[in-house]
Amino acid sequence: MRAKDYLRNLQLIRRKKEQSKGQLERLIESMSLLEGIRYDRDKVQTSASNNQMDGIIKLVDAEREYEHDLLLYTETEKKIVAEINSLENADYIDVLYGRYVDGKSFEEISCDIYRSYYRTCHIHGEALMEFEKKVLATKNSK
Repeated sequence: MRAKDYLRNLQLIRRKKEQSKGQLERLIESMSLLEGIRYDRDKVQTSASNNQMDGIIKLVDAEREYEHDLLLYTETEKKIVAEINSLENADYIDVLYGRYVDGKSFEEISCDIYRSYYRTCHIHGEALMEFEKKVLATKNSK
């Protein structure tokens, strides 16, 4: 696996986490729209309680999925940050961290590190090669 693909996994996991969070928020909102139980009427067997129960089950499932995605993202981010920080060149660390952890554009990163856009892109390429040598090569040899 190339370094760029390996580091992009964090962005994919982040998107999945954000999507499951959005789904959870939509379910919570839709649950608030469900009709409550009316006690001033005669008891009649209806499917309203089934709708509420289905909603609660969906909500619990969505919460579990979000918690799983959040945990996966947190663990992956922690691991990738440690791997990026294992590099010895500060510019490499700044560029890779900014690009893959913070999700910044090369323009934003170039402003952060006080380099030109083209120099930042060049540093990015060098950093990816160094990351492959130092981090991914040791993983593949194990």
